[in-house]
Amino acid sequence: MGFDERCDAYYTVCSKFTRLCPRLVPSPLWGLSLANLAKINPLCMNAVCDGCADVINVFREWWYSLDRGICRFCGAKASHVDEDWRYYLYDVSGGQICGEVLLKGVKGVAYLNSLVPICESCHIAKHLGYASVVGRGEEALNKLANINGVSVEEARKLENFVFTTWRRLSTINDWRIIIGSIGIDEYVRKRLEEILNIMYSKGLYFDDPWLWYRSKYEEFNSLKALNETKDLFTEVINRCGLSDIVKCQETLLSIVKDKLLSRGVIVLDNEFKFFINLLMGSDITRSIIRGLITVGDALTMGLLADEMVGSLSGKWMLFTKAEKAPYIFRQIIDLLEESKLGFQAKMWCRDVEAGKEIPIIVYIPSSLALDYVSQVCNIIESARNSFEVRKPLYFKPDLFTLQGIYSGVSGLKSYIYLKR
Repeated sequence: MGFDERCDAYYTVCSKFTRLCPRLVPSPLWGLSLANLAKINPLCMNAVCDGCADVINVFREWWYSLDRGICRFCGAKASHVDEDWRYYLYDVSGGQICGEVLLKGVKGVAYLNSLVPICESCHIAKHLGYASVVGRGEEALNKLANINGVSVEEARKLENFVFTTWRRLSTINDWRIIIGSIGIDEYVRKRLEEILNIMYSKGLYFDDPWLWYRSKYEEFNSLKALNETKDLFTEVINRCGLSDIVKCQETLLSIVKDKLLSRGVIVLDNEFKFFINLLMGSDITRSIIRGLITVGDALTMGLLADEMVGSLSGKWMLFTKAEKAPYIFRQIIDLLEESKLGFQAKMWCRDVEAGKEIPIIVYIPSSLALDYVSQVCNIIESARNSFEVRKPLYFKPDLFTLQGIYSGVSGLKSYIYLKR
């Protein structure tokens, strides 16, 4: 596939930032880079595909042997290997798009043009988005102005164009990743390209120390779980005869136990009550809960879903041996996508070695979406059993994590549901 350099999405800004140009990574491609593949433990890559671990072993040896040498942009001592990615757009007929016009069905290609040594100062300037997040935005802007020989005022105008372009690229949800000639063995290059595309297609990315999964059904299941939670609260209030969920706590516990125990999930009374008290302990949260019960339109439900992240959400946890965990994680993800129950999940990938137990964590948008909680539990249990793992599954509300409630730290267990 040939590329017209003038059609690079950042061509306009890079014609002004001629020495060092910040091409921000579109959000659908975050976490997908060679640098991240080099960081991840090869054993974890078995969660991506068969044979991936062997490829990453070879690649890591090559990556860490690269000479950092002198920064290509300013001549200082280099500390990083920078990945020079270019972003190209194509219309429905496969024609390359130049300029700012987006058409329906547009597709993107992320092309790794080269690898270059870069110093810390230039690195932070090139990654302008990250610099802004960590409070180094002005430092990065001044560096860009200085090294490209433009005024700070001009650099600021170009910065606005950079972020406008990034927002435009981030709306595209159909990407293909291509790795150009970077000096590595051709077979390994092709396999790395294949691995990155598999990860993109499955919603996988690495954010040290976790291998993350985000489903294309994430928003759908967030609203679905919120609606289910709304129905539960409505049932509790109708049965209890009072409008205050806290005063109806015993009714809520009774309903939750009836529904989950029939599906083989144990509810821990004290821990569940403590969770409800935490949930209702904030005036803001109580107000959101009241709104959840009374509203019905999709827009308001979506806003409430955003508000409730960290309050209602929770996760199923499985601790298992590192050599089996990647295969279990892969099967969980495949089953979640197949059943359209996917949301988010992650697997620990730092200091991983055979025989050591690591966590697999599968997130649920609402700890009180009982059908969703039990359906996802069944999927994890099925994957666990396929590999003859007999470890229990624990469900922990995110509120417990926020409150620092861990096993052995307080008088409470750190979970509210259990599946043996």
